[in-house]
Parts: sequence; C-alpha cells; structure tokens
Amino acid sequence: MFVKQMPTLTPGNEAKLVPQYGGSFAGYTTFLLIIPELNTSIIVLVNSIRLGDPAGWIHQLVLEAIIETKKPNDYVALAEEATLLYASSIAEIPTNL
Repeated sequence: MFVKQMPTLTPGNEAKLVPQYGGSFAGYTTFLLIIPELNTSIIVLVNSIRLGDPAGWIHQLVLEAIIETKKPNDYVALAEEATLLYASSIAEIPTNL
C-alpha cells in the first residue's frame, strides 16, 4: 500500500486472523473482509482511479471503529504518504525499463 510502516489495528494479544481480499481494475478498487467472531463483514467499493489504495484505507478505518481500537491510526496521513510514494514510483518506471 506504499507506506513505510503499515498500521497495527489491534495491538497486543488480541490480534486475530481475518479473511480478506482486495482488488482493482481500471476505474475502481474493492476490498472485503469477514470477521466470523463478530458476525461482521466489511465491503468497500470505490469508483475511482486509485492513488494509494483508498478502499484499503477505508476498510481499515471502518474495522477500527467496529473493534473499538484504543489507539486509532491517522488514515489521512497514511493515505497522503501512500499517494506520494505511489506517484514517485510511477515517475521511476521509465528509468527502470
């Protein structure tokens, strides 16, 4: 997701494995996950060209609200960092070819 350090959603011993899937195609991005213990699913559909995976950040923000994370992450800052790093990686493509 083009950030130096991914956020921790549930710190400590409370972490659980969460089945999830994210994908993209020209013009949209998607993300879905299932939390069987909470009888909860999150589905995010974004109809835009991505810079920094907005569906990925949105689902994490919603997940933090559902599990009542004690130290929420700053997703605006993470999305801004991801956008800058993603854009700079595009600029490097001609050099790497």
